[in-house]
Amino acid sequence: MNNLGLRDTVDRASHSLDTRTGGKVNGNVTTNQLFTQAVTISDGSIAAGKLDAASFEGNNIEIRSWNGIGLNSTYENPNNVASIYFDTRGGSIGLQGDISGPKWGGSFSDWVDRKTQQALTKSANGADIPDKKAFANNLGLTETAYRTIGNGTHQIPDMSFFTSGRDWFKMPDGRTIQYGLVNFSQDNDVFFYAKVRFPIPFTDRPMCVQATLNGMGSVDVYLPNLGIDLKDNMSVDIVLPKQRITRIPREQSVFWIAIGY
Repeated sequence: MNNLGLRDTVDRASHSLDTRTGGKVNGNVTTNQLFTQAVTISDGSIAAGKLDAASFEGNNIEIRSWNGIGLNSTYENPNNVASIYFDTRGGSIGLQGDISGPKWGGSFSDWVDRKTQQALTKSANGADIPDKKAFANNLGLTETAYRTIGNGTHQIPDMSFFTSGRDWFKMPDGRTIQYGLVNFSQDNDVFFYAKVRFPIPFTDRPMCVQATLNGMGSVDVYLPNLGIDLKDNMSVDIVLPKQRITRIPREQSVFWIAIGY
């Protein structure tokens, strides 16, 4: 080349694009430089990055745009509508179609549909749980979780089923227990009587009444043999045989308890 005097011409031809500022390039532009600025096309569009990384802070090759970047199909796209666009300001991606990949087992929209069908609806408040018993077991709940409030079979009564008052209370099944202390106050030729009036009436006569002396208030009362005389659903007489006692032992009190419905 030097002997032919063509070196300068060849060098000018080889570097003819180095300082070119306009026009068109037909074909590919290839840059094979490594670890140096490789290519800059146009003003702020494609550039060599400042970092040899892949992150939000920097990349080794960057595509820059004022507002966004669109990818347009050249097939049946007369209005030149972007199929995919990247909002470089807001950081979002818009699609005319779908995303697919092995991570989602196909399309991303189908994956979302499957996950949505598996999820629970908040407004259903658990009504859409397929197997509620298994769900409760997984929460560590026992059979108690399935019990309802009430006094029937397999139900659990709350405190509203336990009513009570002075000297009486009712169980959830309606069974009533009443109790108290009474003194002897009347007699006849054979017996002394302690008259009991229940705090509340039983539905029927009580099923059971028990009585016992409250200490020995009278020295005349010995070897007591108390009896019960059921009157009605509101009263009962506690009976003490007179034996050798001649006066009513009014100072003698008796504990009593009655059970019924």
